Amino acid sequence: MTLYTKYYTVKQWGKLDKYAEKINGEEITWQQKILEKYQVILTDHQTKSEKIKGILSKFNGKNLDRAINGFKKGADKMDAVFKTWDKMKGNKKNKVDYSFLVGKKVL
Repeated sequence: MTLYTKYYTVKQWGKLDKYAEKINGEEITWQQKILEKYQVILTDHQTKSEKIKGILSKFNGKNLDRAINGFKKGADKMDAVFKTWDKMKGNKKNKVDYSFLVGKKVL
């Protein structure tokens, strides 16, 4: 008996594991059903070493320098925001008095 071939990505194949049916008290996933009828080939499967090599190949001096500079700019902007926040919080002169909207308390 020859099995037909089906091609799935790793992400698609992982989604099929979430769906299951109970047949005769046993839980059977869609992956198991498909494997009974078809030969499955994962198209974008990578081993751990291939994944690590792919990630490390993206890092070079230029990219790393650009990432560090971008992080530094973001940190400087956050620092400026917190400094202005502290100035506004500490400066009571900028506070607007809204008590005239509420009115006076009557006894």
